[in-house]
Amino acid sequence: MNKIKSALFIILFLPQIISAQDCKSYVTIESDNSDLLIFVNDIYEGNGKVELELFVGKYIIKIKEPGFRWDARSIEKEISVDECGSNYDFKINLGKEYILNTNPSDASVFNSDSLIGYTPIYIPDDIKTILIKKDNFKPRRINITELPSLKPVSLDFTGEIKNKSFAESPYFEILVGTALGIGAVAAYYKIQADQSFDQYEKTKDQKYLDETNRYDNYSGIAFAALQINFGTLIYFLLSDQ
Repeated sequence: MNKIKSALFIILFLPQIISAQDCKSYVTIESDNSDLLIFVNDIYEGNGKVELELFVGKYIIKIKEPGFRWDARSIEKEISVDECGSNYDFKINLGKEYILNTNPSDASVFNSDSLIGYTPIYIPDDIKTILIKKDNFKPRRINITELPSLKPVSLDFTGEIKNKSFAESPYFEILVGTALGIGAVAAYYKIQADQSFDQYEKTKDQKYLDETNRYDNYSGIAFAALQINFGTLIYFLLSDQ
């Protein structure tokens, strides 16, 4: 009798059990940008918009910006598929963002009293206005919607204009160029003196010894001039601080 009941149970309810196991719903997940990555329970499903068949249950949807930016944005949302055979449409928007650059760069960017970061920086569109600050420049407040037409944002200089430093003057270039020239002359005569002395040791001819002394004197004079030149260069560089 028990075998008959078991057989009847299987005949009556097995199709429903199998049907419940195979029951899926048609789910469409769409983001606000065709480049955004879509993950379902940490499994990549596609970009921008995906159409899936999912069993009844709960799922974690993650929308993420592509690329390897350290500040790449993402958003997660839990969805529920409650009925099998039904159609579900989910729209998950990450929102736009704008690139903010300034001239000069490395300016501080504030939202209300909170520091967001330093330029260049990405600004999400849920921030409406920003304040840009930089030492020796006039602060500038702009609406986020202005950013696409302001690349980069120019800041007005309010500090004191300093005179050119000695390193930026033509005298610096002259002294450096002269030092290179004198150094080359000193090296040339030193090489000549060494070669003449080598000849003197081989031949013991007095003329090679005389040449050695003459070239050594030329080299010494050039080296002394190089020291004076180098000392003058150091003096002006230190006095310019």
